Parts: sequence; structure tokens; C-alpha cells
Amino acid sequence: MACAKLCLFNYSLMQLKVLRLSLPSTQLLFSFRNNSSSASTIYALSSGHGKCGVAVIRISGPKASEAIVRITRNSLPQPRHAMLRRLKDTVTNETLDKGLILWFPGPKSFTGEDSCEFQVHGGPAVVSAVLTALSKLPGFRPAEPGEFTKRAFHAGKLDLTEVEGLADLIHAETEAQRKQAFLQMEGNLRQLYDTWRQI
Repeated sequence: MACAKLCLFNYSLMQLKVLRLSLPSTQLLFSFRNNSSSASTIYALSSGHGKCGVAVIRISGPKASEAIVRITRNSLPQPRHAMLRRLKDTVTNETLDKGLILWFPGPKSFTGEDSCEFQVHGGPAVVSAVLTALSKLPGFRPAEPGEFTKRAFHAGKLDLTEVEGLADLIHAETEAQRKQAFLQMEGNLRQLYDTWRQI
């Protein structure tokens, strides 16, 4: 077995410290900087900042379904089916926008948790109003940078090589970088390592 190695991956997507010991590949000790409890429900603008046609706001955590029910004043839509709904302020009941709502019950979601997306008009005022409405819900907080990926890693939805591939894909500027990062995000590098491990 290989001797103990300490690998430090420092991404703008997320900062991850990994301590890899001479253990089977399924056993991994790791710790995250600014580690936070997954008991909270997090939200963030997952599309780009600035004016755009559509903005995507992602929510993940145990109260994700509550975000849909309380902000749309309606029941949960069918899982993984887009539904047009009015989004309202949870205190004033003012209509903030009309947008598409998608519901992803865990564990069949990116993070492995209950998750949902609000696809709203991309004006800064609309996005700000929806984020403010979410901030008024008890148990909700803004996501830290890379926290959705962090939760996916904790849930076993991504391994370390896939996390690295995702970070590279986000920062890819050339076609070659895009292809390489996408293959790694799809697990090709992990499969190669598994092959080496069996030799």
C-alpha cells in the first residue's frame, strides 16, 4: 500500500482538505474549512450575476419543500417536473415574480438532500426580492461558496476526482480544457485509478 499522503486542493469553487492514509479506497478522512452543519437549509443564486433573461435560485436541505409551499402558497409540484407558479413574499404576501419551480426530493438530487430550484426573471431586483423572501424563513441561510458541491461530496454523490473535474469545468476556457474536465467529472479518472489499484 502507498504510504500516507496529504493532499490539499484549493479551489475557488470550494476549499477542501483531504487526508489520504494507507487505507482502502472506500475509507477517507477529510475535513472542510468553514465546516457547517447540513441541518440548515441553504439557498443561493446558481446562475450568473447581472442582468439576464432567467436566473436560477437553488435551495437544498431539510426544509427545501417548505420554501416551495411558503413562497408559492401552493402544494409541491410533481418531482422533476417544471411548474409555473407565483412567488410571494412570506410576510407581506406581495407577488414578487412568476417563475418555474422544480422539486427534487432526496436522495435523487445533486446534493442528495431535498432540493428545489426557482427559475425566475433575471433582473437584479427580482433576484434580490426572492433571496430576501428566502432569508425570512426560519432555518434558512445563504450558502457558502461551493457548499452545494460540498454537500454532494458528503452524500457520496461526487468523489474527489469528480469534484476536481467540476471545478475545472467551471473554469474551463478552451475546448480542450472543457473536454478534459467533463471526462473527469464523469468519473473517468476515478475509473483509471481503480484499474491501477487492481494491478
